[in-house]
Amino acid sequence: MEPAETVQAFRPVPAGGRAWWAAILMLAAVVSTPILVGVLAVEIQADLGIGDGALGLCVTAFWACTGLTALAGGRLIDRAGWRRAALAGLAVSLVSQLGVATSGSVAALLAWLVVAGAGYGVVAPASNLVVVREIPARLRGTALGAKQSATPVVALLAGLAVPLVALTIGWQWAFVLATLLTVAAAATSLPRTRPSPRATGPEHTPAPTTQPARKDQDSAGSAEETRPTPAGPGLTASSGSAGAAGEVRSASASPGPVASAGPAAAAGDVRSAPASPGFAAVAGEVRVGSTGPRAVTSLVRVSVVAGLGTLSIGSLTTFAVSTLTRAGLDVSTAGLVISVTSLVSLVVRLGAGRLADRRGSDGFRPAAVMIAACALGMLAMASGGTALTVAGTVVAFCGAWGWPALLLMGVLAQHPDRPGVAGARFQLGTALGAATGPLLFAAVSEAAGLPAAWLTVTACTAVSAALVLLSSRTRVAGRG
Repeated sequence: MEPAETVQAFRPVPAGGRAWWAAILMLAAVVSTPILVGVLAVEIQADLGIGDGALGLCVTAFWACTGLTALAGGRLIDRAGWRRAALAGLAVSLVSQLGVATSGSVAALLAWLVVAGAGYGVVAPASNLVVVREIPARLRGTALGAKQSATPVVALLAGLAVPLVALTIGWQWAFVLATLLTVAAAATSLPRTRPSPRATGPEHTPAPTTQPARKDQDSAGSAEETRPTPAGPGLTASSGSAGAAGEVRSASASPGPVASAGPAAAAGDVRSAPASPGFAAVAGEVRVGSTGPRAVTSLVRVSVVAGLGTLSIGSLTTFAVSTLTRAGLDVSTAGLVISVTSLVSLVVRLGAGRLADRRGSDGFRPAAVMIAACALGMLAMASGGTALTVAGTVVAFCGAWGWPALLLMGVLAQHPDRPGVAGARFQLGTALGAATGPLLFAAVSEAAGLPAAWLTVTACTAVSAALVLLSSRTRVAGRG
C-alpha cells in the first residue's frame, strides 16, 4: 500500500474572539469622528472661527450622508461580503479622519465629514453582518451589546482627549490618533489563513458523515451549508449555534430525524426535503424569503422605529448637561453625573444582551422595555426638580444606550436572507434620528421651553416603544 500523499492546503482560521474584536473596532473606528467633533467643539470652533450653527450643520451633514449611504451599503455588503465592504469603508474613514485633522475652514470640515459619513454608512452595517456570519446564535445578543458598547467607550476616551491631547498638542492630533482605531479595525477584518496538512489516498477516504462545509465569507451566498446523507431512524442534522448564517437541507429519512439551524436561526434558511411524518425543523422562528410586501413594510417600520428611538439619544447627548445645570447642579457636578451614567449605561447594555441570549429572547420585547424606561426617564427630566432630573437622567441614558443592540438583534433575525439590507435600514433610521433629534429639541425648547422639548421627545420615544411591540408580533415570511 502506497503511503498517503500529504499536501498543504490553506484554510481560514476560525473567527473566535477575532470576530468580536472586528465588530467592536469597526464601529468604534467610524463613530469616533462625529464623537470627537462634538467633544472638541469648543477647540474646533475657536480655531476655525465658526459658531454653533455652522458646526451643527457639519454634524447634520455627516449623519445625513450616513443614512443615504447605508441604503446602498447594505446591498453592497450582502453581495460582496462583510470583509470587502468593511475594508472599503474603513479606507474611506481613514482618509476622512486625516482630512478633518487638516481642515482649515468650515467648508473643508463639512466636506470631510460628508466623506466620513459615507464610510460610516458602509462599515456600521458590515459590523452587524460580522455578528450574523461569524458568531454563534447563542451569543449574538451579547456580541451585539458588546459591539454597540463601542459608542459610549469612545465617548469616554474622547472626553479624556480634551485635557490630554486637545489642550496640549492641538485638537487635530486627536483625529490622527483616531486613525489607529481604524487601522486596528482593518487588521482584524483581514482574513487569516494557515497551512494545514491534508492527506489523500484510499485509506484516508472519509466515511459518510454530516460535515459542514464552510464557504468563503465574502461570497454572496450562504456562509455555511450542511447536507446530511441518508440514514436510518434517529438521524440528527444540526448546524449548531453557529449555523444561523447557514443553510440546512435534509435528505429523506425515516421518522424521527431532526434538522436544526441553531437556537435563533437568525440568518439561516431551513429547507427540508419530503420526509415521512414526524420530520421536524427545530429552528425557532423560521422565516424564509423576506422579499414580499410584508417584508418591505417591516423594513420601513425598522427605519421609523430606529429614527424615533434615536431622537432620544441625540437629545440626551446634546442637552442633558444643560438640563442638569438648569435643575440646580454646577457644571462640574453635571459632568460627573454624565460620566457615572455612561459607565452604568455600558454595564446595562452588556448585561441586557447577555440576558437576552440566556433567555432565548427575540430582542424586541426587551428593547421595548428599554425604550419605555428611556421615555420615563425623560419625563422625569421635564419636571425641573433636582433629584428627579438626576434620577431621570440616569434612567433615560441607561434605556437609550440599552435598546439599540436588542432591537438590532430582532431585526437581523427577522430578515435572515438580507441581513445587510436590514442592518442598513436600521442604520438609516438611527442616522436620521441622530441628525434631526437635536434640531427638533432646540426648536421646541426655544419656542415653548425646555420641559416642552423633553415632553415632545418623550412622546416620540413612547411611539417607538409601541411600534417595537408591534414588530415583535410580525412574521416577515410565512411558514411553508
